[in-house]
Amino acid sequence: MPPVYRAAVDAVDNDRVTALAHASAGGQENAMLVLLKCGAAVELKDNHGRTALTAASAKGHARALRVLLEAGFTRLARVTLKGALQLLIDRHG
Repeated sequence: MPPVYRAAVDAVDNDRVTALAHASAGGQENAMLVLLKCGAAVELKDNHGRTALTAASAKGHARALRVLLEAGFTRLARVTLKGALQLLIDRHG
């Protein structure tokens, strides 16, 4: 039997950015789907107060935003969504 490797899906880097936020900023929808399926938290904030949602919108990744929206958000994230979508519109028309 092959060895089983386990990783903390919400592990963070030195700026407290999660793998989900990195994937979102890069528009990597497949990676995002895997992370979400493994239970990645969508609302974690980095040292600058950014979430995966704001990372995707700042880079103009509309499909990544859709993946996050379909994953579901709490009321707090829905409030953040308004600002994230406005940022997307401002930066990319």
